[in-house]
Amino acid sequence: MDDHVRLNVPPAARTVRLLSRNRRWGVYYRSLLGDVEGRVEFRHIDADLLRLDDVDPDDTGAVIAHIEGRLRAAGYAARRRPDERDAVAASWDIEHLGAA
Repeated sequence: MDDHVRLNVPPAARTVRLLSRNRRWGVYYRSLLGDVEGRVEFRHIDADLLRLDDVDPDDTGAVIAHIEGRLRAAGYAARRRPDERDAVAASWDIEHLGAA
């Protein structure tokens, strides 16, 4: 399996938002402290690394599928959330499978 794109999910992250702006990709991770939203962290996704993983960075569906696969490979169960706004390509609630 190709694994050039590394998500580096923060341990406390509970939601992930995949964003696309001007043909650039990135993910926002948000942690939860009880029922209160906590810290937000951003990670840029390099289009060249997507290409190395045989993913066309211009194909939103392919990028979404790849990120879902990378979340699973990192040991996370990801439940897709409804799209929120135009810049958000996809968002998920996540739970580390080792934490269940």
